[in-house]
Amino acid sequence: MAARAGASGAIDDFMDALLDRAEALAARHAPPADGFASGPLAFGLRTVGAGYRKRLTTALAFARNTPAPIGLRVIALDGAAGAGDPPGWDLPVTEPAHLERLHERPGLVGRYDPDTRTWRVLSRARNLALTWTADAAALPEWEDSCPLRDILHWHSAGTDWLLLHAACVGAGGAGVLLTGAGGSGKSTTTAACVLAGLATTGDDFVLVRPQAPPRAHALFDTIKLDDASLAALPSWRTAVANPARPHDQKARLHLGQARPGALARDGLALKAVLLPHVAGTARSRIAPASPAEALRALAPSTMFLLRGGAASGMAKIGALLRTLPAFHLALGADPMEAAAAVADFLERA
Repeated sequence: MAARAGASGAIDDFMDALLDRAEALAARHAPPADGFASGPLAFGLRTVGAGYRKRLTTALAFARNTPAPIGLRVIALDGAAGAGDPPGWDLPVTEPAHLERLHERPGLVGRYDPDTRTWRVLSRARNLALTWTADAAALPEWEDSCPLRDILHWHSAGTDWLLLHAACVGAGGAGVLLTGAGGSGKSTTTAACVLAGLATTGDDFVLVRPQAPPRAHALFDTIKLDDASLAALPSWRTAVANPARPHDQKARLHLGQARPGALARDGLALKAVLLPHVAGTARSRIAPASPAEALRALAPSTMFLLRGGAASGMAKIGALLRTLPAFHLALGADPMEAAAAVADFLERA
């Protein structure tokens, strides 16, 4: 391949070279691909490093598909397991995104995390993605909750779908999004709704088609709860997958193991967006919200946590909120009472 012109072209060439290196390492050292499919998204994952493979696939196991589907090819390399250390960001800084070590061009996007020494790259032209970390065992514990998040976000940006920072619960094939900043009550309400018999497509990141009729699918089977939520919902204590977690990390529940029937395998048809906030009152209340309030609850956290593809993401979020009505959900003190309020709303919707 001829070298591209200019500083940005040099970064493009560098990321393509990373993908070339990943393909060569995977061909020599990786076992056959693990296949996964959820809704419209399908990918095969080849991993160098058994520990990295476990960390990447636990939250995805519910969507396992054998043989590996025809779709995006993902290669994961653990430097400590024989893949060698990935290079750092020794590249020109020619635009604002480069300050956060993010490089984005049509069809090609990559990001380097200096804290974990991890590269993530996606090439749509090659239908190929890479995550290459120096030591998978040193990655933060929370990464097990939403593995390959950046790659799946970038991949969906080139489709009619998008990843959203939101939870989703439902019944009878219909669902509602729960969205808001951290601490708004999304995860606790989702966990309570599952105990109450509702289905879910996840408590933190969901795959959504914004065009009418809007729909949500699960990418990860995880629910995360802090100590206060676990105390309020003690039934979940025996399902905690990380009992020896660091004190600053939430408990991680994997529904594929703990309650596989709670995962909406075929997705949920979205009927509304709920904006939860902790009111602490005796009873929960649901009242209409404006599209602007829904946008403020959904867009900033999604854009902050999912870097890249901002213009496409904002356009899709706008399309979604023009389709769905929005409501405030003032959460009462008892999570199970709040779950009953959501279930009643779903029945009426």
